Amino acid sequence: MDADLRARAIVERLIDRLHDATVDYRCEAGVHEFIVSYGGSRFTIRFSEGSLLRRGMHELEQAAAQIADRIRSNSTARAVA
Repeated sequence: MDADLRARAIVERLIDRLHDATVDYRCEAGVHEFIVSYGGSRFTIRFSEGSLLRRGMHELEQAAAQIADRIRSNSTARAVA
């Protein structure tokens, strides 16, 4: 599976876990960047192309789920502060 398909899976996982989020994706010079707008905050996640290709889909989906959980908890902490 190529890097673009893996990146698409990450976008889908982020959207699934963060229902009210907007996820923008771009790739430039071998860096895959995901910009997540959620809860009034903006988060940027970057993966190198090599990193996407070295990891299995299950591992990438787990990483995306963990990232979504961190974004959600970070947004909740900011809302409380």
